[in-house]
Amino acid sequence: AGPEITTRGFSVGNNPEEFLMEMKKAFFMSANKFLIDKEIDNIIKKHNIDSLNISNYDLSTDSIKNIIEDRCIYTNEYEEDEIGFKTIEVAKKVVEVSNLIDIYCHSKEDNYMMDLLARITRVIIQKKYIKYEDLYYLDEEELFSLLNNINDKEVEHLLYQFKNIKKDEISDICLPCVKKRLLKPIVNGVRL
Repeated sequence: AGPEITTRGFSVGNNPEEFLMEMKKAFFMSANKFLIDKEIDNIIKKHNIDSLNISNYDLSTDSIKNIIEDRCIYTNEYEEDEIGFKTIEVAKKVVEVSNLIDIYCHSKEDNYMMDLLARITRVIIQKKYIKYEDLYYLDEEELFSLLNNINDKEVEHLLYQFKNIKKDEISDICLPCVKKRLLKPIVNGVRL
């Protein structure tokens, strides 16, 4: 079981995974503080967030803003700009919450669906419905439109599973290659 997640003011039902992944991506993918702040504000507004609690870590809007205010841009050991933090307390909180997000987003359901999508992709490439390179150019909507028009029993069965499987029907699956990020942030210019 993953971390306990509760929400208040959440407009996306009981599944905060999309919000968590968007926040994590926005926070760690750019060294441009203005762009990050704007993106985070947009994500909070999109999901209508008042408060998010992950295993007793308060991620209220004020708490998120506190993390944002603690960020600094430092030059790392490779002479590149990198987001870091002014205080060790905030850096540790970000690392712990990031780890909890990774655990939450690698649930047995998530692992199963990733594996199922990989099987669907493998089958449609092997059967030459698409080429591997098409995955770089087709967006999700185009790909599923193509998949829905394939007259192939195996593909139809896999798609039916993808669209209709119930959470209680999913068995445990181990994906040993799931990437887990080890964050070692910079605090006051020094790598933890």
